[in-house]
Amino acid sequence: MIAAVDFDSVTLDRGYQPPAIMAEMDSTSVFDIDLPHRERRRPLFRKPVANQQSQAVTLTDFLVQAFDPGAALAHELGEKAKRAQKDIQAYQSRIEALRSDALQDGYDLNAASERDFWRFIRSEPFIRKGNLVLLDNGNLRAIWKGEHGTHVGLQFLGDQTVQYVIFKRRAAAGDISRVAGRDSIEGVIRQIAAFDLRSLIHA
Repeated sequence: MIAAVDFDSVTLDRGYQPPAIMAEMDSTSVFDIDLPHRERRRPLFRKPVANQQSQAVTLTDFLVQAFDPGAALAHELGEKAKRAQKDIQAYQSRIEALRSDALQDGYDLNAASERDFWRFIRSEPFIRKGNLVLLDNGNLRAIWKGEHGTHVGLQFLGDQTVQYVIFKRRAAAGDISRVAGRDSIEGVIRQIAAFDLRSLIHA
């Protein structure tokens, strides 16, 4: 058993000086015991970012798209729907201008051709806007052009019949394949898919 120490009876040595290393350790935080006081680093503070709020919004949008693919898809479809609506309005303005020009030249736009044109445009969602012209016979003809001579031309004859001309270059420096004929609207869509030209027609 350890005997109790009577501290009142202990004589203190007033001339005692602890070693330097012990003095440094005494002045050191218990959380930083292995470093002398003079070597402790000051905490690092970041200055506030001016556009911190906008960065937070961007990060939030990124996280929503990363963790909710459905939200990103809905946004993409919404943007495509807006472009499709603008294209329809542009077609309507173009057709009215063509009709006016035709009347001045003594002929009229074929109503059956116009119906088939709109039937084709609405047959599948998000069809790209093509160049629209009015032929002398009153029929509408739509043209889509791509790179390397790729070309799709559709004349709407009425009665859901389309006269088509398709040009497709098989390679960047290869020959151009050409096919032409008449088919139904559904048949023309299959022809375009067979030539791997859906990306030229569809957004």
